[in-house]
Amino acid sequence: MTVGLAQTAPLSAIMPQAKDHTSMWWAEGFPGVSPTAPWKRCIQTGNYAMVLDTASLKVPQLGPVPDNAVETAPPSPADLELALEANGKRYHCREGGKWSRYTGPRLIESGRFMQRADVTDLVFKSADGERLNVEARFETVAWADRLALILAARPGLQSIQAGEASFGKIGGGFGLDGTNHLEIPHDPSLDPEQFTVALWAFIPTDHGANCWLLCKNHHEGAEGNYGITFVNGIASAVMNIGGGSANTFTVDAPRNQVKADAWNHLAISYDGETLRLYVNGAEAGAKKIGRKRVPGKQGLAIGRRQDNSGNGYHFRGVVDEIRFHDRALKSEEIRRIFAKLGELSPQTRAVSEWSFRADGQASATRPSEQWKNSSMEIKLTTAKGAMYLHNRWDLPTGEIWESPAWHEVSLAFNPATFEAEKKNNPVIVKASAIPTATPCPVDYEPSRGWHRVNLDAIEPTPPSGAKNPSNDAIERVKLSLTNQTAVEQIARLLFEKKRILQRIGSPITGISAILRDAEGSPTGIPVQLSKNWHNEPEGGVYAGHWFHGISQVRLPPGSTVELELTLAYGHWGGVAAASHAQLSLVGWGSNQLWDQSALGAWGESICYEPDQAQANCTITDVRPL
Repeated sequence: MTVGLAQTAPLSAIMPQAKDHTSMWWAEGFPGVSPTAPWKRCIQTGNYAMVLDTASLKVPQLGPVPDNAVETAPPSPADLELALEANGKRYHCREGGKWSRYTGPRLIESGRFMQRADVTDLVFKSADGERLNVEARFETVAWADRLALILAARPGLQSIQAGEASFGKIGGGFGLDGTNHLEIPHDPSLDPEQFTVALWAFIPTDHGANCWLLCKNHHEGAEGNYGITFVNGIASAVMNIGGGSANTFTVDAPRNQVKADAWNHLAISYDGETLRLYVNGAEAGAKKIGRKRVPGKQGLAIGRRQDNSGNGYHFRGVVDEIRFHDRALKSEEIRRIFAKLGELSPQTRAVSEWSFRADGQASATRPSEQWKNSSMEIKLTTAKGAMYLHNRWDLPTGEIWESPAWHEVSLAFNPATFEAEKKNNPVIVKASAIPTATPCPVDYEPSRGWHRVNLDAIEPTPPSGAKNPSNDAIERVKLSLTNQTAVEQIARLLFEKKRILQRIGSPITGISAILRDAEGSPTGIPVQLSKNWHNEPEGGVYAGHWFHGISQVRLPPGSTVELELTLAYGHWGGVAAASHAQLSLVGWGSNQLWDQSALGAWGESICYEPDQAQANCTITDVRPL
């Protein structure tokens, strides 16, 4: 039901109420550091409580929290069912992923108004015990009066096939599954004084923490050795002239120059003076050595250390189009080889080359499973049938589902009343930049219950007479929130930035967010701050640089509220701004609760880790101003 012309709401009517709070914790401490503690994640708000067993994906408690809960029995269990159908066969979720640095239970964002977490690597099995190759996660989004349960999935990537059964860059390639390798016997032509060796390599995120992509002549401490290594994600050219560790020379590529889960062209060259490493057609590094190479007499190993010492230092991935030249190619020649995908002119022809099955499968990405006749389903039934919720997504007939396409199916409801949320939200949210009046994109997400306000285009504005970059610059956004119905509504707001345009200090570390009224006075409505600046690809969909300011505003019937969102960085009113935020570790590791305080926006001042998942202490970093 809608009402007539909206009226302006007084400040007292839009403020949070006592019940508008959320909290989330582990039942008996974080099980990753307390081995006897159960994997039970607890959520409690002013209206309801929930316990999720992240190991079994069972819900031992879910229900309302009475006003006086001192002597009240805990909420009853609920039955959660997660199901997938792939190629006409049905699979049910049997367990959640185990906690590791990047996987299993993860905390995404946490604060007064909203708690958001997930469990990755869900295990789905059929009635006959077959495990489905799927990438799936289960997410919970808890507001004070609203809970969303979200199943997200996509077909899993196929395992890398060893040898010439693998996909390649041009036709088939040579697959390295972490146990095999390709050994090219020694030949004097592979040990000239000057040389270039180049190849295409598909490098998955799990390529190996310390491995050799190619290695000639024993190991890095042996006379005549050369090769390419990966150590903690960094590609390096290695060469030894003189024998022993003191005569091992390395050239490291910048950390992010090699692309994960993609094909990369890598080359190493030596011209008698300088060792060079090339990544994707560009020189990534060089080191002047100025010594004459002494040839070795051992083979050329692709995919492990040549002497197979220790665990072999195996590389996991795919190689293709390996080329060896008896001279140091020029940078322009390397670039041309990269751009033409291995098509060589007579001047750059290799003395030795290794290609693989011409009739093999060429693929720019790692092939995934392909599903037809597929669906996703989520069901929730509470004790004694008080509530039954069900949602299902079906793949359209005739279509094929394959990675990287994610699909979601969700339930959104109020656990205190057992009422399902409506998909259409009656609140109207408008946002625009101050002073330009440029509209900000606003989208409503029914599953997570928020209006997402995109702030990427908002420019920092310095004080009158000052120039950017300035510690005193602020960003201002005009907000208009309208409730056209005859009952109170809640506007749940997510202010998001993936582009930080402030250009002084370390701006993302110190953002402060304030909701002000139309006259510029602070309203006192909190803005929950969550942020992330970790880019490891294992972080998945929530890795990367982002800032989230989360808040909610109560809207009386038939009302419009005009507010201003102000973002401060280094200074507020000429002095260092103080901020406290939750820092998401997705993309960094451990993925539990981590808070950080900052004075100004010049780096973290104090960091806190209540779960002690990484450092076995609560205060982890203290930095002077």
